[in-house]
Amino acid sequence: MDRTVFEDGKIRQYKDRMDHSPKKAIRAHCVECMGGNAHDIPGCSSPKCALYLFRMGAKRPSPEDVAAWKSEL
Repeated sequence: MDRTVFEDGKIRQYKDRMDHSPKKAIRAHCVECMGGNAHDIPGCSSPKCALYLFRMGAKRPSPEDVAAWKSEL
């Protein structure tokens, strides 16, 4: 199945594949959630999302970041 994503001012076609790395899968989810605009990801306003701490490509959030995130919920 193909999917169209608006990214960097251009419409791009992506094929849905099962061989995405976790980082690419999270990125694809965030781009789709933000209406196809990757530039809006840093301003994400959905802190209840399970992927919120990983949206900027972080490998593992620090304990301080996790504590701050939990206090916002």
